[in-house]
Amino acid sequence: MDLCRQKRFEDLYSKEDPWGIKNVYAEKVRLENSFKLIPPKHYPQILELGCSEGAFTSKLLNIGDKIYAVDISEIAINRCKTYFSEFGDKVIFSVQDITELKFEPESFDLITCLEVIYYPPRNFLLEIVDTLYTLLKKDGYILISVGILPGYFKYQEFINLVSRRFKIVKIEPVTTNLFKLGGVIKRIPILSKTKIYELAMMITRKFSRQLVRHLAILATK
Repeated sequence: MDLCRQKRFEDLYSKEDPWGIKNVYAEKVRLENSFKLIPPKHYPQILELGCSEGAFTSKLLNIGDKIYAVDISEIAINRCKTYFSEFGDKVIFSVQDITELKFEPESFDLITCLEVIYYPPRNFLLEIVDTLYTLLKKDGYILISVGILPGYFKYQEFINLVSRRFKIVKIEPVTTNLFKLGGVIKRIPILSKTKIYELAMMITRKFSRQLVRHLAILATK
């Protein structure tokens, strides 16, 4: 466990909802668009990496028998255990570092890794991808998303990293830089009821390399 990185996230989770999932429209839509990429089927065992406070976990509950949700933050995991206590052992939360995952090979029918893989040092990236490949069942799916932003990933760099081991099924922008224009759309809830966002995403799909803010890849073995 990288204790320095863990402390960074413990400090972050000293207050609830540090990412603004409950209030920032762009974050809500990012999760919704990501979930839509998962093929609509039943998944006996799901691994969710970077579960945070369980916003995406609640969506996964509808498609899986058992969910193993991990995060490097003990504070976040403890909150999840409280929030999801009614589900018993259907969802198992644990504190784990993505660089040191403790699961058996070919354990999961679906793995999700949303906005997580860029936090460890870059020299861990290939090892992480190899580990995720090992954990996925032969007919399973993996959904990975990253920010296409300075200091995070470049568009083709992310695609090359995933395709190193996995067969890419779909590449899709899940948020757009247009959505951040002036900070207006994401801050004013009433705008979320218009077609402004849909138009922004339509434009982004045509010019992904130039406009995408968060890119998701669905892949398999």
